[in-house]
Amino acid sequence: MKHSLKIAALSACLLTLTACSSATKPGGSAGHWWSTGSNANSGTQVSGVSGAAQFKGQNTYAGLTAQQQAAVGNLPNKVYFGFDMYNLNAQAMSVASQNAKALLQDPTLHVLLSGNTDPRGSQDYNFHLGQRRANAVKDYLLQQGVSADQICTVSYGELRPAANPAQFGGNVNKAYALDRRTEIVYGQTCQGSGQ
Repeated sequence: MKHSLKIAALSACLLTLTACSSATKPGGSAGHWWSTGSNANSGTQVSGVSGAAQFKGQNTYAGLTAQQQAAVGNLPNKVYFGFDMYNLNAQAMSVASQNAKALLQDPTLHVLLSGNTDPRGSQDYNFHLGQRRANAVKDYLLQQGVSADQICTVSYGELRPAANPAQFGGNVNKAYALDRRTEIVYGQTCQGSGQ
């Protein structure tokens, strides 16, 4: 029942947020409540969580040429945030800057920025916080000169956790640190944009 309510709430929120066209959504899980995905994170560390690079986001590179895949394949694809925060720290700006360079070098590249939260707080609050996190990365990319036409955003709130606390001996704080993120997924276009 709780799972059905979360799905209904997600559907309602996605109708009001920018949706993206793709059958494969970022951070999708393979039958688990957490996901580890399939793309490298280039060693990004999360506020004292060692081994964060093993928690990888999904990046299907749908529609990208081999040259484009080579250009973005080793880029860090996650921006992490502090608890209840959506501002970019120096590490987050470094990740976003690397991705901005790739987007500026190839204006035909498109990204989906998906905002995520840990499970603390109400579902409504977390959807809004996830959207603020995605928008913070988008705003930074725009400040670097990236075209708004290359970027779409979505919030998944708490519905796409990145790690299982059991992977950290039950330490929920370490798992939650990985949940507080915006994932950068290449090859996604915004619904109705004609891209």
